[in-house]
Amino acid sequence: MARVKNDVQYVFIHPSWRGGWCWDKVVAIMRAWGREAHAPDGPGHGSRLQEIENVTLADYPRVYTEYIEENGLDRVVLVGNSIGGLMAQLTMQEIPDKVVHGIWYMGFVLADGETLLDACPPEFADIVPSITDNRYPVPPHEIIRSRWMQDMTAEAQTADLARWQPQPMRSFTDAADLKRFYENPQVQAIPKSFINGVKDMTFDWKWRWAWDPRLSKRLGEFSYAEVPGAHCCFNCHPWRRPMLGSTRRSRHTGSMIGSGVRSAVGHAGAMYGLRRLIRLSISANRTLGKATSEAPVAPTVSQRRNLIPLVRVP
Repeated sequence: MARVKNDVQYVFIHPSWRGGWCWDKVVAIMRAWGREAHAPDGPGHGSRLQEIENVTLADYPRVYTEYIEENGLDRVVLVGNSIGGLMAQLTMQEIPDKVVHGIWYMGFVLADGETLLDACPPEFADIVPSITDNRYPVPPHEIIRSRWMQDMTAEAQTADLARWQPQPMRSFTDAADLKRFYENPQVQAIPKSFINGVKDMTFDWKWRWAWDPRLSKRLGEFSYAEVPGAHCCFNCHPWRRPMLGSTRRSRHTGSMIGSGVRSAVGHAGAMYGLRRLIRLSISANRTLGKATSEAPVAPTVSQRRNLIPLVRVP
């Protein structure tokens, strides 16, 4: 496999209820372009489903760290979507000497001692008392289709959902030990980026503000980009170009950081689209400001009507 400039290796961390397979289209394009890309299964996911009953949150960084070390990866760009953002935090603090950049793709960024459910609407926790086998069930498909995959065709949604599996519940309920992520100077020095989706409606409150700035601000200094898609757009439109948000406002001082305007929304082809994403990840000395964001455009009335309230999983 061709080696990328500067020997950067991309490790894509999958979200809940899925495995490394959900990054297949992205990985295929990356490799076709000569990039080294990996998308391993987490514990209790995909090919490792048989482990699910005993999986804890602590198993995730162990599995990803072992994968990185066993494959001799030493200049890693971690890319995490949704809960994969938390796994990127946990993995980064284990091997800061091997990670050169972290990318949160609509990813969770937890505070030390938080659980994933702490960062979610309360409805997500309703079913927890009734679970006895560490298998948090897949949410109702109508919610996933309308709020997480709304930019996919019905056929693509059906094919994708056929591969979803229960999630290890303790990945949601175990408190995350993230002291080293926030206190280790080596971890804090790793460049970080946050990519937000303009159509993300995972949570019914605050729309995409649920990711930025609510969670992204915890990264400190980071570069910011947007994609014109929903929460799962990476596995249906892997070529969509991130829009660099080069104008940022400091939450604390109100001062403008950086200059310029957002690039236009649209497709630019698979190679060019990923080129922009890769440039974002290897620009280690380019940060666009503090962890804040300009106010996103509020959803229209018709978009609000299309929001389906998250119901308790039966």
